[in-house]
Amino acid sequence: RSEGCEPDGVQTGSYGKVVSQVVIGLKTVKGTKQLKLDPTIYEAMQKEKVAVGDVIYIEANSGAVKRVGRCDAYAAEFDLEAEEYVPLPKVISFI
Repeated sequence: RSEGCEPDGVQTGSYGKVVSQVVIGLKTVKGTKQLKLDPTIYEAMQKEKVAVGDVIYIEANSGAVKRVGRCDAYAAEFDLEAEEYVPLPKVISFI
């Protein structure tokens, strides 16, 4: 489950903001972990419209992000969109 994604090391240039790294909080059944990731991951997460409470998959080699669904812990929340609820992952695995 993604807990939050904050761009870190944002630098303002003459044409806008440049993100130098992203810190993402991940939560599993066994605990939480914060990772510093490449800014391309942030862009991929924006394309997938990842939000806090989403279960995501990040391909280590390519940096591709796939939104698997919404954590079932959020199933009680009122949501206008039909969501696929998935269980909280048991572990964070690095492949």
